[in-house]
Amino acid sequence: MRFKYKRVALDEIFFALSDPTRRRILELLLKKGMYASQISNQFAFTMPTISRHLKTLSDCRLISKKKEAQKIKYFIQAESLTQAQIWIETLGGATSIDYDKLEKLLCSLQR
Repeated sequence: MRFKYKRVALDEIFFALSDPTRRRILELLLKKGMYASQISNQFAFTMPTISRHLKTLSDCRLISKKKEAQKIKYFIQAESLTQAQIWIETLGGATSIDYDKLEKLLCSLQR
């Protein structure tokens, strides 16, 4: 059985999720929408670095953005995460995902 998702390629989603900074950005956005400067203040990285992470997350539709005057506000977008979740659950026949195990797997793949 082969899975195809037209909206966003799963490879892009999993690439975006493979980075701990991007996963942390998603965690921050779970609580509320944030401006890039607010996100950047949570890290010891430069604003251009955070902007590249935001672009990666935006490109695979894990986050969305809304322009408000001169600023852009970012929000989590669950649809792409749902695609990945469905794919993982289908592989294992599981009814739920153990996110701790998934994070460990992603970390081990980065090494």
